[in-house]
Amino acid sequence: MGDVYAGVDEETGGKVALKFIGMLAAADPRTESRFRREVDLARRVEHPNVCRVFALAGHERERFCVMELLEGETLAARLERLGPFTVEQALPVALELCDGLAAAHAAGVIHRDLKPGNIFLTPGRAVIIDFGLASAAVPEESLTSPTAVIGTLAYMAPEQLEGIATTERTDIFALGVVLFEMLTGHKPHAAKSPFRLAAQKASESHRYQGSAAAVPLVWREVIARCLRAKPEKRFASPVGIKRALERGRPSAPFVLGQRRVLVPVLAVLAALTAWLGWKGWRSDYRPAPQAVRLYREGQAALMEAAPWRGIQLLGQAVAEDGRFVAARALLAVAYAEVDQPDKARDAVLEASAATESRWHVGEAESLALKAARSAVVRNFPDAAGQYLALARASKDRERSFALQAAARMHEQAGKTGEALTLLETVKREDPRNYSARVRLGLLLSRQGQYERSAAEFTAVEAAYEKSGNREGLCDLLLARSSTSVQDLAHDRQDVNKALALSESTGNRYHNLSAKFQLATIATRERGYERSMVLTREAAEQAGREGMTGVAAQAMGAFGYGFAYLRKWEEAIPFLREAVAMAERSRSPATLALNRMRLGEMLGAVRRFDEAAVVMEPAVAWYRKSERPETLPMMLIKLSTVCFGTARYAEAESVLEEALDKAGRNGNQIFQAMALERLMALHSNANLRKSADFGERVLTLERKSRLTQTYYQRAEGEARLGHFGHALELLAEGDQDVKTYPPGVDRAHLENLSRMAQSYLAYYRGQCEKAVLLMPAEYEHHRAALVCAQDPARLREQMSWCERRIAIARGKNMVQLARVSGFLAEVAFRLRDFRRAKLIAEEGYAASSNPYLRVHALQNLLVLRAAQHALGDHAAVASLGTRCLELARAVGFDPPESFGGRQDLLRLWAMRQGWR
Repeated sequence: MGDVYAGVDEETGGKVALKFIGMLAAADPRTESRFRREVDLARRVEHPNVCRVFALAGHERERFCVMELLEGETLAARLERLGPFTVEQALPVALELCDGLAAAHAAGVIHRDLKPGNIFLTPGRAVIIDFGLASAAVPEESLTSPTAVIGTLAYMAPEQLEGIATTERTDIFALGVVLFEMLTGHKPHAAKSPFRLAAQKASESHRYQGSAAAVPLVWREVIARCLRAKPEKRFASPVGIKRALERGRPSAPFVLGQRRVLVPVLAVLAALTAWLGWKGWRSDYRPAPQAVRLYREGQAALMEAAPWRGIQLLGQAVAEDGRFVAARALLAVAYAEVDQPDKARDAVLEASAATESRWHVGEAESLALKAARSAVVRNFPDAAGQYLALARASKDRERSFALQAAARMHEQAGKTGEALTLLETVKREDPRNYSARVRLGLLLSRQGQYERSAAEFTAVEAAYEKSGNREGLCDLLLARSSTSVQDLAHDRQDVNKALALSESTGNRYHNLSAKFQLATIATRERGYERSMVLTREAAEQAGREGMTGVAAQAMGAFGYGFAYLRKWEEAIPFLREAVAMAERSRSPATLALNRMRLGEMLGAVRRFDEAAVVMEPAVAWYRKSERPETLPMMLIKLSTVCFGTARYAEAESVLEEALDKAGRNGNQIFQAMALERLMALHSNANLRKSADFGERVLTLERKSRLTQTYYQRAEGEARLGHFGHALELLAEGDQDVKTYPPGVDRAHLENLSRMAQSYLAYYRGQCEKAVLLMPAEYEHHRAALVCAQDPARLREQMSWCERRIAIARGKNMVQLARVSGFLAEVAFRLRDFRRAKLIAEEGYAASSNPYLRVHALQNLLVLRAAQHALGDHAAVASLGTRCLELARAVGFDPPESFGGRQDLLRLWAMRQGWR
């Protein structure tokens, strides 16, 4: 791959290795991106038999990996120096290689280039290096080139040579080649060309030569199974290889396959095997009776929403019978349910290894294991399909559990409709499956069916209270408090009770979830600082306990807490971390939510293009996820970004979709928010249409309490010249604000009130009053009030406007159009008519979009006055006609009255100076 240097990390003082990847200097961006992705994957693996990769760094055009510094030599150098290993020498190395590979595979990392040159022998341990790095740095087309080095091709599995996607079993093949070479000193295939090599691998024709014929049968069996041409016939994981080598003896079928047996005996065995196979092929394994009892109790605990108790029982079942694959698979699912991904992966690996010790795995066990694998790696659609197949092959409680699990997988994948259908089936077939009914109640609430949802919660609560199931009751209380079926006081009561229950049961997942829910309640009560303290504590505790999903949720809530305090810049780094945590947890719902939060904060600091890139994949997921209770809000957030990137028609379409979805759900808050955004969108295009949306908002506002709408409506009415109505709306809003407790929200609304009053005064021609009323927090609006008489003040405003235009030019057409109108007016009032003309022309060009007609009118009015001052009377007449056309288009009729707006009437009357 490249040159390696010993170095010192100047921050920690620790010794490290720097591997310079020279081939990246001239590589195209895709190669470097692929390499960087592999480095990020390799960083996940922490194991003594895997070389730690700390970072990918660079200096000028050089790129290098910062890695663990190892002392010793590669296995390739050792083989060349001393020849093949004895069995006693090879065994500890082989076992450590299995451990290292298993750890990497559990982290989702595949090596794809395992060979003696990538195995380092240090005093006391064998270490695998360069996970995925070499193959990422080499252009992909060279991997199968006929001119490639045969020494590399020798370790490649047949599927690699054919260009088929690699899996963990690709590494298993390479490990088999390495083990063969360790014991024999040569490679298992002796072809001289890539094509013949591929043929030998496909035909599984590897041979032992000379003294190598003494290789023990157990090693022969392990190597032969590693080198099978079809991946599915190899070991499922390195754990199986390790167990076979530790067992120290070959399996009976392999021994019999090595010796000649009399034909009659073979015939009898064949007949007997056929009969036994026919008898037992479709039957599942029969574990020890005590293990079966514990397994059923554990499964019942999971169906009663008591996963912690279920984990304990299933662990005991596995201890009773280690070959009980179904119990191990269910244990993995239980760990995944309580957000313990590392333990879940270990349990799946153990379940896969358990299949290696069995001649046969029955249909139901096989489906359960496949479903568990998919659930643990968060492939929810595939897991749902496997559980449905398991349900078809099962009956009674086993079927009920499989249907419930399939519903859970659909829910995790965002397929609420499919999940609801399955849960209704479970309730009909097994009404005592209370955990399924809790999920049913939760999903019904998301569909707006609050009465049915409340009825399910009430029925299950009574059952849990009667049976004394504290874990199940805790799960129910947390689910109910996250819905809208009761008021805030009852939600708080539920969560406090759940917190107490979780401390008595020891269920850490429930305990953290309760703390997280308390933070949500604090936010609803506008206790934002307390909410942030709780979410930060929950995120840190979840991280310590390995609950990556809860940690990602809590960190997202903590970061979003800054939004309530209107500290948007401070929110962004925490939300970026929350997105990265959600990606690692592989939770699509949490990832989508955290992406939306991050996009919203980026939009708040006017980084709209970046916000769009972050938000759009999340909105696509919400559209597919059948979550009608959430989708309108996400569409509303996306519309703000669309507006910021001048995609006005798309913003309007998205808001109309949100309004329709919210109307179908009966969610008046989201309807009001969508109408509010439509009102704002048209406030720069058609004042009358904006006012119509505003009237519809007010009808809903009195029910949903979106107080800021009063002030937005007041400004909208003032812009039309309806000053009396604007005053009434201001008074109504101020009355509503008095009911708010002191804090950030009330202060924000009071500032909105003063800003609306300031604009009302400005539109009425009361310049000094407008300037005095504008809150200091809205200095950019204060600077835009261009009706001051003092030339020094006007020049100050001109300097501010010029800076804003320089920022907006080429990036923000709304800002450019708006500020250009103000700057052109200031230039005109300073009697710089030619400059006023140029600025107004630029602003008018920037406002050519129909959604910016109000700004176009303001720029055109200044342009007309500047042309008059410059003596171009022909242009003045033409511009006057266009001004009146625009005035009528934005909602003024008759146009020349401008609704009584004094600011526009002054612009219409401007001649040589200000009048």
